[in-house]
Amino acid sequence: MTTEQQRAGFLAALAADEDWLYSDEGEDAAAPAFRKRLAALRAVGDPMALRAAELAALPKAVADARAFLAQARAAGPPYATHPPTFLLIFCAAGARRELRAARGCWDGPPYEGLRLAA
Repeated sequence: MTTEQQRAGFLAALAADEDWLYSDEGEDAAAPAFRKRLAALRAVGDPMALRAAELAALPKAVADARAFLAQARAAGPPYATHPPTFLLIFCAAGARRELRAARGCWDGPPYEGLRLAA
């Protein structure tokens, strides 16, 4: 997710911007200066929040995929030995929809390289 060094650096940047905000320079700054600082903070903080949301949603997504796999195997041949890939794709798409609803419009795949043990 993130390293202690990354979190410490982000917290230091937040503290520095808070100090700037309440300083004379920050109080007299124009809106573009605020937007620039906010964009810099979001460039670091948003990916951290996204990774945290992915990590929190991962157990449910894996459980859903395993449930789909179990249903496919219970359906009998040919699904018992070769479950259709589309079931796992639907599960990942459902997890992606949950992430997008929770985090806004994000177009990346939620779980790159996710492998499920049978």
